[in-house]
Amino acid sequence: MKKRNVYLSIGSNIGDKEYNLNLAIVQIEKSIGNIVKVSNFYSNPAEGFIGEFFLNACLHIESNLSPSDLINSILKIENLFGRKRKAKGFYESRNIDIDIIFIEDIVLKTQSLTIPHPRMHTRHFVLIPLCEISKEIFHPIKKKTVHELLLVLPERLDIIKVNS
Repeated sequence: MKKRNVYLSIGSNIGDKEYNLNLAIVQIEKSIGNIVKVSNFYSNPAEGFIGEFFLNACLHIESNLSPSDLINSILKIENLFGRKRKAKGFYESRNIDIDIIFIEDIVLKTQSLTIPHPRMHTRHFVLIPLCEISKEIFHPIKKKTVHELLLVLPERLDIIKVNS
């Protein structure tokens, strides 16, 4: 299978968050593919539940994994961190969270995976770091770039770059 451009969002709000993200990046490169670019880390409040602030980042990788192999590899990495995913719509604190945002222009909806990520266009903590690494990525359903998607969201002042 040919290498595809894959965009991931990673986050952590338990323990040493920066360490968790850096270790996840190492694991992603070992088991998923070549890392092309990593955004800065951003601090932001938990959304959808009460919890500690998150550190989030986005990654551009090149991978030859199929979407199903990609999600299985992500779940294995999350399991290494002790993460057990809960039912959809149930949010809780976690030491690592890895979401597939895009796999090139693939549109896919299965029981276990939806690509592009179904809520990415509403999340500053995804769009801000994603714009940093590639603001011209085109959302195949919304028919806008990620930069255009960010511009239509209300401004938020509680998402802070923590490294550069």
